[in-house]
Amino acid sequence: MRHFGWSEGNEVYLPLIDAEHRALFELADSLQNAVSAGARATEVREHLHRLTAQAEEHFTHEEWLMQSAGYPSYGWHKHQHDTARPSKAS
Repeated sequence: MRHFGWSEGNEVYLPLIDAEHRALFELADSLQNAVSAGARATEVREHLHRLTAQAEEHFTHEEWLMQSAGYPSYGWHKHQHDTARPSKAS
């Protein structure tokens, strides 16, 4: 199974955003390792919760930065975030 790994090809060359992206890769890798190792469901849920919470924090921060800078592809990029966010029950 291929593991999550950060590489220079993932960089966006904004140090703060690259650091957030690296942290997400590390959390995803930890989750994958737990699943691969047959960790208890409670442990897997903890990894998943950390990853989703960190992802939401990153998405919110990155969207704020894009709006503040007038990033022309904000709508497209926000849509990418929205597809990764868990859907909320109505």
